[in-house]
Amino acid sequence: MLDAHFPNITNTLLVRDFRVAAFDSRWFVDTHSHKLYELLFCWEGDVTEWVNNEEIRFQSGDVLLLRPGERHRTFNHSMNNFSFIAIHFDLDDAELRPLLNRSRVGYIRKSELGDSRLLSYVHYFESLVQSALVQNRYRREAEQLSIDLSAADKLALQGYILLAISEVVKRFESLDHYAQNEYAASASHFEIEMANKIATLIENNVYSAISVNEIASRIGWSRSQCTKIFKKVYGQSPRQYLSAIKLKKAKELLLESELSVDKIAEILGFSSISHFSRQFKRWAGFPPNRYRPKQSLGNAALATNGQKTGT
Repeated sequence: MLDAHFPNITNTLLVRDFRVAAFDSRWFVDTHSHKLYELLFCWEGDVTEWVNNEEIRFQSGDVLLLRPGERHRTFNHSMNNFSFIAIHFDLDDAELRPLLNRSRVGYIRKSELGDSRLLSYVHYFESLVQSALVQNRYRREAEQLSIDLSAADKLALQGYILLAISEVVKRFESLDHYAQNEYAASASHFEIEMANKIATLIENNVYSAISVNEIASRIGWSRSQCTKIFKKVYGQSPRQYLSAIKLKKAKELLLESELSVDKIAEILGFSSISHFSRQFKRWAGFPPNRYRPKQSLGNAALATNGQKTGT
């Protein structure tokens, strides 16, 4: 005799702005964020996504999960169309939400999907649109089409969305995407939004001598509150994040410009070149002059010699 009982389930799935769309080349969406999770599937194309200042090449068959409050933007730099499926959703599942929050950038390449059933669920979403178009079960609203679904179709759609989410979670687990991101598991929507606000202030003031105390003052919080929430979401302190952003900008200026080290130090808000050089060496392990390409330094030397000899 077998009498197997499954646990009671009272969780709710909220779906908003579920869309299947295609846009031509040079299409872009500027930096924005959502209060819900967003599951993105690239059906066709090759675009660039920036998520929390991290650049991702998003290609056909790839999957991206964005958490609430994550700032992101998209640019289709190719000459091909970009078609995608985007599902904005939320769940009140106390066990599932921490799993979704653990992955700071939930990016899964097509090659990493393996034997995942996700593609079959994506095909189902596409078939819903195709059948609605054939049967004229849609309404045109401005430049968008609003699909009409029966009660049974709505129920099935919710089921397939949950199955798609479960496949993404399974892939994160198998790919060990969670190992480095457990710090964000219990962050609330408010904490994520506040941490992103702090990150934005840091990024917008990288060319200044802004301090963590000043950032906290602008938000109206104490330094300890800012640090606690920021570390919970980003896994590092605001000071560490500021240092990382300044180091990135310093490297860019050293590699891509002919500005002197003195000028770069001034641009980045350092009090002196010696202060900048000490900090850069602490970050990178060697002084800023050594980071510049030899060819660039050689060209500068040639230019100097040329001026001296009158050539």
